[in-house]
Amino acid sequence: MSEPAGAAATTNQSVTMSARILGELAASSQPLGVSELARRLGESKARIFRHLATMRQVGFVSQEHSGD
Repeated sequence: MSEPAGAAATTNQSVTMSARILGELAASSQPLGVSELARRLGESKARIFRHLATMRQVGFVSQEHSGD
């Protein structure tokens, strides 16, 4: 599927961040916490937390209740 001219300028930042988070989670052999995801992605813990909370609400990720 080819992208229309100027598609990069119209990319949704939230969708892009969610895809980056899911990519990191998929590539990891173990669960990752908010702090580790933030470090790997070069983002704030607050931003990663907000995205994870939304993805958890819609069933894209689950949370283990041990540690970060």
